[in-house]
Amino acid sequence: MRALVFVALITAYNSSGSEHYSPAIGWEYPENLYWGDMHVHTYLSHDAYPTGTRVTPDQAYRFAKGETIHADGHDVRLRRPLDFMMVADHAENMGVFPGLMAGKSGILASGDRERIYQQLSELPAPSDILSAKTAQEFEIASARLSNAKGIKGEGFSIEEGYRWHVWHDVIDSAEEHNHPGKFTTFIGYEYSSGMLHRNVVFSGGAENARRVLPFSSLDSINPEDLWSYLEKYRMDTSDDVISIPHNGNLSRGNMFMGVTFDGAEITSDYAKTRASIEPLIEVTQIKGTSETHPLISPDDEFADHEQQWWELLADIKPYMKLVGSERSLADQAATSFARGALKEGLSIEAKVGVNPFKFGMIGSTDSHTGFATARESNFWGKMAMDQPSRFRAERSSIYSAAGYAAVWAKENTRQAIFAAMKRREVYATTGPRIRVRFFGGWGYLASDALQPNLAEVGYRKGVPTG
Repeated sequence: MRALVFVALITAYNSSGSEHYSPAIGWEYPENLYWGDMHVHTYLSHDAYPTGTRVTPDQAYRFAKGETIHADGHDVRLRRPLDFMMVADHAENMGVFPGLMAGKSGILASGDRERIYQQLSELPAPSDILSAKTAQEFEIASARLSNAKGIKGEGFSIEEGYRWHVWHDVIDSAEEHNHPGKFTTFIGYEYSSGMLHRNVVFSGGAENARRVLPFSSLDSINPEDLWSYLEKYRMDTSDDVISIPHNGNLSRGNMFMGVTFDGAEITSDYAKTRASIEPLIEVTQIKGTSETHPLISPDDEFADHEQQWWELLADIKPYMKLVGSERSLADQAATSFARGALKEGLSIEAKVGVNPFKFGMIGSTDSHTGFATARESNFWGKMAMDQPSRFRAERSSIYSAAGYAAVWAKENTRQAIFAAMKRREVYATTGPRIRVRFFGGWGYLASDALQPNLAEVGYRKGVPTG
């Protein structure tokens, strides 16, 4: 027998704004589709503030909810509000630069403080760059701002009290904008180790999140140490937490390797931990898609979709050496992209009995402007100097307008949306809000596709996405 696939492409555009907070009695499956972005950076990120972003977490949430925000001389508003969002600023040096420029004390040692303050003070404003009169003037000024991402100061020491202060502000902002039934926020951040980045998502509220500081790559560059930290958080608080990998397309084969970070054999314990902590991946975003590549899927005519970053890094030999990968590009692709990882996971499961790569897929933007825009028609850009201007194509051709996370849940709350992410009843789009339900099973009939209650039939006779 063959398993039949049952797909319901319900409608291209259908607002979820009219859905009620409390589900009807007797519902046994989710009937609501919610749209969100789990990866937005604000001025707190070390690579956003130096490149001109001044949008705060408060403004980022307000924008996602549909409010008008003033930025770089413009009033901007999302054409269609989101249902949920997470500000995911980098844990590394979070909030140091805006605090420094605001004159807050107790952040850095005096030498570092004076040096970085001077460097930041001399940078041009994005509005000045975008109003350049010639392409040459724009190129010179934007290069100065692009190079400012190097003002990271990994070597300086940040006062622990300031780290707690910034993290509590992040939590407070998420709590303020979390409105069950209307708009959901998640407390979280980004862990950034090489190109093995993860977004950490806490399931609960402020009480338990305040008990810990974000674990960053300054603590360890090994993602397995991050997982240990998250497992301890689970045990200590009884709250849940997950980690969402992204940019596998930039990892040069390291994201879904068939060995541990240190090159050891994968064990069943490793596979169980990874599968539990990482039930999802971010498969599409502004830096392209991580679904597949022509080296993996030669017969798929769309396999080369948005692969500019892969092609760019493939030509940078020092980068390949930096990540310790001298394998062929085909071998690297097999453990960089989702389709290759799904295959690798089955191979590992055959050896150790557990599949570490049995993941669902979402999209998110990775915006560093504070604005969650994923449609071509209202895309604000990757960084502050990528916002709409007559010079945009010259600087931003390697970026794509993407992506959003679609989640089937019973209600628009943290508990319901987090549960949907854990059971992987999600999917990704590059921006269009296409409503899709996918089911697989052995008992479907051709006539089931014509039934008015598609979801009910899908759940009753098979299993949903995830």
